[in-house]
Amino acid sequence: MSDPHSSLARAGQEFMKFLYRLINTVRIYRENNQLIRKGVGELKGVIDTLAGGGDINVHLWRGRFHIRGERLQYRRDLASVVNGMVAYFTQRNIGQIIFLNASGNVSTEEFVAMIRLLNDSVMSDDPPAWLEDKMLEHGFSWLQVIRKQDEELADKEASLEEERYEKARSTYIHAVDAVREVAQKACKGIVGVRKTRRLAQNIVDLVRDDNSLMLGLASIKDYDDYTYTHSVNVALLATCLGRQINMSDISLEYLSVCGLLHDLGKVGVSKDVLHKQGELSVGEWDEMKAHPLIGVRKILRLNAPHKLRSRIILGPFEHHLNPDMSGYPRTIFMDKISLIGKILRIADVYEALTAQRAYRTRAFAPDEALRKMWSERGA
Repeated sequence: MSDPHSSLARAGQEFMKFLYRLINTVRIYRENNQLIRKGVGELKGVIDTLAGGGDINVHLWRGRFHIRGERLQYRRDLASVVNGMVAYFTQRNIGQIIFLNASGNVSTEEFVAMIRLLNDSVMSDDPPAWLEDKMLEHGFSWLQVIRKQDEELADKEASLEEERYEKARSTYIHAVDAVREVAQKACKGIVGVRKTRRLAQNIVDLVRDDNSLMLGLASIKDYDDYTYTHSVNVALLATCLGRQINMSDISLEYLSVCGLLHDLGKVGVSKDVLHKQGELSVGEWDEMKAHPLIGVRKILRLNAPHKLRSRIILGPFEHHLNPDMSGYPRTIFMDKISLIGKILRIADVYEALTAQRAYRTRAFAPDEALRKMWSERGA
């Protein structure tokens, strides 16, 4: 949110404005008032935009708000709103408010009741404790209110969190560079894979430490550099999925390398075909369908131990095959897809659906992508 004009910053500004407006509207009107219903709708809408299917953490630290871990930058005309919200949090000794994913399904009446509790908590000697009791009494499990922490302790926690984020971000950037380097050198001849494997090990370590942080990085969609960010995102998503089913660290490392290299064969597909807007011709589609096999040939030429190459060939070959063995490339030598192939296929489809692509008008939202994948799971 460092750029006050970015889409995320604008959403954060709208969130503050709508929350401030609703807090004050609730003090005046009853639940069935049109202004209140409109206010709840606006706030829930911007929460949905900011959350992207997850939670929103609104954190007040040293007089500045941080939303989703990023400091809120705001326009001068919103200064009174933000200052008012700083005073609101401070009077109630509130350090953080977390809107959980379930808040999107809460009724207008329940949302307003929660805002009334926040307003009324200022009359208590210990607002956070009072709120905790009242929220438990009303069954409000979709919101968490956290007491303002001791600043020295919070400073340490914030520093550790920032250190983890910077390490993860650095790994992501280096992974994109490594995939680009392998792809470019693969066009010219034999290339080493040592850097890629080291980055895969880092990804496994980071996923083990903070699964949600790596999933957040996998939401990066750099359209101008999409060929490479797509591969890194697939590696992150696949590694997180593998972690969820308790794959061993060495299997996760192989899975991550497969994700980073799964589209290596696209170096053999013309850029006109890769970036074509609209439907591909039969010849163009045949060229596109050749990329998994081209990728296998490129992997076989990697300067890497035989054992590693043998473990990372199958996944990239299979990532466009369906459970019934339709898809491509067609093969008569296999009757089922490997576990790594299945995971790569899921990660690849999800990442592609949630990215802006030349051949469709918009990207799918995460929930839309999952519904589509579920409805087509037998394909």
